[in-house]
Amino acid sequence: MNGQNQTRDGKDKKIATVASLLLFGGALIAAPWLRTKRATIEQATARAVTRGRDLVKRVAEKFNR
Repeated sequence: MNGQNQTRDGKDKKIATVASLLLFGGALIAAPWLRTKRATIEQATARAVTRGRDLVKRVAEKFNR
């Protein structure tokens, strides 16, 4: 017998609903943080690339003297 409060496989619908709402809420909370984290990683990468270029330029200038 399958009651209205159960899914096809017999699991309680309320538990499934609460779990999906928690996951969705967690995703909403985490989304801005992940966005800022990605921006931070991109900025750090850009800084590292710039530093690398500057280092290569300095080394090249020393060898060209």
